Amino acid sequence: MAWLVGVVIGMTWEARLKFYPSAAVPVLAILAATGVLAMASIAGMDSVASAQTVAPDASADGSTQAPADATRPEPLLNLNIRRTQLTLNRGAIHEWDRYVRGFRRDHNFALVSGIGVGVWQVNSFGSLTSERFPSDTIFTRFQYSFHLPIWRGFGYVLGSGMGYVHESSARDSVFQTVPAVQLPGILAGFVWNFSPALRLGTSLEAYLERLNGLKERDGTARDPRVHITMETWDLSTWFDGFYALDWAFRVETHWRQSAFKRPRSPEGKAVDANIRRTDRWVAAGLVYHLL
Repeated sequence: MAWLVGVVIGMTWEARLKFYPSAAVPVLAILAATGVLAMASIAGMDSVASAQTVAPDASADGSTQAPADATRPEPLLNLNIRRTQLTLNRGAIHEWDRYVRGFRRDHNFALVSGIGVGVWQVNSFGSLTSERFPSDTIFTRFQYSFHLPIWRGFGYVLGSGMGYVHESSARDSVFQTVPAVQLPGILAGFVWNFSPALRLGTSLEAYLERLNGLKERDGTARDPRVHITMETWDLSTWFDGFYALDWAFRVETHWRQSAFKRPRSPEGKAVDANIRRTDRWVAAGLVYHLL
């Protein structure tokens, strides 16, 4: 304000000097003093503004408070946190999930081999009635299955299979078993995909087994020898562990029930027989999933 007052006074006295030249010296002295005061005032205002900008605010109790901007996180820190979270989320997703997408669907091919134990129940065959004989088998099976999802990792399975069963009897046994060929049947079941690398399933399969040359040998009369086809129901449970994107190692168990149904009017013929078999299998092999 001092400089404004000085300007007004200077303009007033400039007008008077035109009429009173003798007053020039006092007027110049007053103008000089007014200019000094204006410069001092401006310097003081600049020093106060600088102090308010640099010095932190002080509260009523004398404590110092940091500026509000100091509490904001640095942009670089935010970027590092987001990168870390993104890395953790990617690590939680299996590396094969982009191909499997939660469920291993469509075409699957399995080839397994294993062993089995069971019992033959011969109710009537030749001279044999109500006899039981042990069953020891070695088998190989090929299976095709088509998997479709129902909900998330849970789905159903449709397919078929075929195989070869080798079974031999003791030479002195009166009931002589033979190898069997498993004909293609119908398979249906359910499967649960725990992850892109692990899954568990159960299925029921119905198929026919062909046995050529099954015979009874007791030596008392003519020993019958028949070629029969048995109806088999196979309940299985299997577990797949994928060691590659499309290849897995499989372990499976089976409970089987087989029966021979006599043809019409079998009286007086060798096929007039009542034969059943119950056995349990365990197997291991490989599975190929066609992606």
